[in-house]
Amino acid sequence: SFSPGLYPKLRYDAIKDFVRVSQVVSVPHVIVVLPSFPAANLQEFVKLARARPGEVLYASAGPGSAMHLAGALFGQVTRTDLTHVAYKSGGATTTAVMSGEATTAFNTLETALALIQAKRLRALAVSTRARSPALPDVPTAIEAGFKDYDVVGWFGLMAPAGTPEAIVTRLNDETVKAMKAPAIRDFALKQGAVPVGNQPAEFERFVRAEVARWTRIIQQAGIKLE
Repeated sequence: SFSPGLYPKLRYDAIKDFVRVSQVVSVPHVIVVLPSFPAANLQEFVKLARARPGEVLYASAGPGSAMHLAGALFGQVTRTDLTHVAYKSGGATTTAVMSGEATTAFNTLETALALIQAKRLRALAVSTRARSPALPDVPTAIEAGFKDYDVVGWFGLMAPAGTPEAIVTRLNDETVKAMKAPAIRDFALKQGAVPVGNQPAEFERFVRAEVARWTRIIQQAGIKLE
């Protein structure tokens, strides 16, 4: 979703060079702070950030990472000036927040779930339109009043353009079957992911919309990578 907007000289076409098979899972981002952080909820966090432009530091797994872009969109939607601090991994960002090096992070849920459950981090909101089954008591950013903040991480299967339709259909059938298996569903949910397993046409529409949306967001944020 991000590469076409981040890399002006990308050597492949994210839409034309692949055929969609199925989305496997979706993964929300979660906005985390220390348990002692003075904001009790997302509205209070935004109020504090607006009062201290540039002082709220958000950690990411690196320039152009999903965490970086989730934070950039949050700044656009909430009209806050957050300062991006890049680390080398998602795990390093949770350490940064817990140590006080960073104020917050927009982690994908699987990298922060255990720390939230252990009460070493506090979740202010999740980024998806629906609450996460793994954190049912944590509101969405949309519920908190920020209707345009919708960020979903995802994993899916694609094949090279020109792959015979019969092969795509077989791959899709097996993927959908796998994502309905109780053991796989339970494993995904425990990791903070939501099983999907949809049809190629639906996945195609989703990918096209995501690429167009994130290209626009990246351009508005002025983020470029070489």
